[in-house]
Amino acid sequence: MTGREPNVNMFNMKIPMVAKAFFVMATLVLSGGWANGQTLYSFKQGFPVDGGPNYTGTQDTYLTGTTALNVNYGGSGNAIIGNNGNQSRAILKFTGLESTISAAQALNISSVELTLRVGSPPAQNQDVTIQVYSIDTANAGWQQGTGTGTGLEVGAAAWKSLATGTGGNDFAPNRVQWFGGEGLGTPGSGYGALPVATYLAVDGMDDYVTISLPIALVQGWIANPSSNGGLLFRIADEGVAGAVSTF
Repeated sequence: MTGREPNVNMFNMKIPMVAKAFFVMATLVLSGGWANGQTLYSFKQGFPVDGGPNYTGTQDTYLTGTTALNVNYGGSGNAIIGNNGNQSRAILKFTGLESTISAAQALNISSVELTLRVGSPPAQNQDVTIQVYSIDTANAGWQQGTGTGTGLEVGAAAWKSLATGTGGNDFAPNRVQWFGGEGLGTPGSGYGALPVATYLAVDGMDDYVTISLPIALVQGWIANPSSNGGLLFRIADEGVAGAVSTF
């Protein structure tokens, strides 16, 4: 998962270089394809920011319904998406972008790409279309947690709660409900009405997938960090058994 495998998932932004101050992060070498007056910013967990401290701003986990409503998976190695007996959705966000890029600089972003290492778990038996949605600002406070599916973790994200309570149930102290309902609800309530991106997870694949994200979405995360709920990943038809993928 992003937080534990720094060579796996990567978040890139290209910004036209109009001042040297923009070149403040370089975790990839700029060559041929980038020799066009642009600067590449790469946010990749565990990699340094232009010789400075390592970037540690990723949060990611997955949520499972049916039999694991209050369980956290933030410490798991893979994020599961789909239906393998439990309905599962993954959530991912990159925080602290504003520490590298100001809101004024963000206005010059020309493209945003997200790269994931996508793999097929043993339960997958078909190609799967994954839909990527922007998570509603009201759900921006979720925390990854450190659980591996063995029990509830107070304050961490789970299917039933944005922040699980001490008893893990509807009446538990300290529980914070997801806006939109369990599992972040439905399109248009809890997360966006329409996907911001899609990709195809081919049965048996173990490879990198790169998708483009809306520039305005990321500009909003930088200008107003408290609005950064990140991204939700779900399969197009959650009722199909065995339609599962991981990243």
